[in-house]
Amino acid sequence: MKFFSKCMSVFSVLCLLVGCSSTSIKLQKESFLVELGNPISVDAKTYLDKDSDKSLLKETTITFEENDLYMVDKQRKILTSTTGEYLPVGKYHAKARHGKIEKEFVVEVKDTTAPKFIDFKAEISIEVGAEVKLEDYFKAEDLSQVTISINKDELNLTKEG
Repeated sequence: MKFFSKCMSVFSVLCLLVGCSSTSIKLQKESFLVELGNPISVDAKTYLDKDSDKSLLKETTITFEENDLYMVDKQRKILTSTTGEYLPVGKYHAKARHGKIEKEFVVEVKDTTAPKFIDFKAEISIEVGAEVKLEDYFKAEDLSQVTISINKDELNLTKEG
């Protein structure tokens, strides 16, 4: 009986130790969306479940696949572009790592904000038969490249109106 009791005690202690040492990383989700022009964080708090233990948040590292498009600004805890003002549209693959445990996730940069017209004119005057360059009349700005075009099938410059 003593042997059984000692075995149970050892087993209980082992279970307790294994249970305490097996920290689980729980992500908020597997894919995150960032608007073009906004920074991508490398802080674990951004990606791990809000109920995660403080020590887990502090000890978990976030790493992104190596790429020539960006580098990590350790002071600000963000990825910064090496090619322009902001990170280009696309998917950025990352890992949350705590000890030997890793969880993979994706941060996707998208441009969902429409371009903004600058000094928009509701009406313009053009001479009959003139060649029209819309860029002379309308200007727009956006973080992505903006092109203004017109459906020439719907534009009749041979008569007034």
